Amino acid sequence: MRPRLSSIFTTSLSRFESGTVIRERLVTYADHVRKFEWPTMARGKSSDHVGDDLEELSTAVFQIEPQNLKELAHPECPEAIDVDCRQPRRARQR
Repeated sequence: MRPRLSSIFTTSLSRFESGTVIRERLVTYADHVRKFEWPTMARGKSSDHVGDDLEELSTAVFQIEPQNLKELAHPECPEAIDVDCRQPRRARQR
């Protein structure tokens, strides 16, 4: 099954401090994709602003430190960022 950005949101719900940061960055990223990336894509380009948002989201996700084996069993967040965000952006930039 292909990872989805919703898996990042769901995983963030189980974490208090880092989860809040991840959710904030995810909402900002999604909002800026709609506001900035899509209009820019219509001109065949990508938004640098949204690229920065993606880096901030990635940083928040990669800073998660699993506290137990159950949390360690959720590697789908980094994969979701790559499959749902980075790969499509790279394809648009070619």
